[in-house]
Amino acid sequence: MNTVKVVRFDAECEGIVVPFQYSVQQGGLQIGWFQIDDYPSAEDAHAAAHALAKQLETNPWVSPFKTHRDVVLADYGTADKLRSLVMGLWNGHGYPFDLSSVSGFDKRHFAVALELIQSYHKLGENDKAFMALAEEIWQEFHKGEAV
Repeated sequence: MNTVKVVRFDAECEGIVVPFQYSVQQGGLQIGWFQIDDYPSAEDAHAAAHALAKQLETNPWVSPFKTHRDVVLADYGTADKLRSLVMGLWNGHGYPFDLSSVSGFDKRHFAVALELIQSYHKLGENDKAFMALAEEIWQEFHKGEAV
């Protein structure tokens, strides 16, 4: 079950404990951060975190690496670049990605690339769909090689 919860993080200043941010988690992944300094009040940050949690209970978050899998694995030039992007996120030293190549992306593929990057920025290798897609691409890259 993908339970959704709001977690409060506190800080201590001169012996006084105060909340400084809230995290919304689903299935063990942190889906949203709500720093109190970014809101007019702690109550507003708390309300925003609970609003996201409520939304996730009715519409659970799905990794963009899962929702855009077919686009990334398609057989055309921009999809090749998206695969290179995924591999660059997975192992940037072994699979460097030239960011200037996104200048040739149409609006749809650029939006997909941004979603993938934002998700990776937030979850990194904790996203099982990301890791599965990277492994699938890696297997395809090395098909026929003795590994």
